Amino acid sequence: MDRYIFSAVFEPGEKKGYVVTFPDLPGCITEGENIEEALYIAKDALELHLYSLEEDGESIPKATAPEELNIPQETIPKWLNDVAEKNKVNFSHVLQVALKNT
Repeated sequence: MDRYIFSAVFEPGEKKGYVVTFPDLPGCITEGENIEEALYIAKDALELHLYSLEEDGESIPKATAPEELNIPQETIPKWLNDVAEKNKVNFSHVLQVALKNT
């Protein structure tokens, strides 16, 4: 029996819950209502994705070490982005004004 360990990224969903992705496995995405459910469902999603790769005769990629992952970070906090979107703030315009005033 083969054993695999892949890093998972848990990110807050747009409205609620968590979205889980696996950087080494494009297309392996799932979500859960809370962190516990997301963890449980992520395990199932990973198992099914790997099983599908094996069944289709595709090779299973080598897992990247967690410290080597390049995971993009948001440039502004989610709460600030939510407020800006709610108030229809144009980020480009705000940046232009701020740069002109420096």
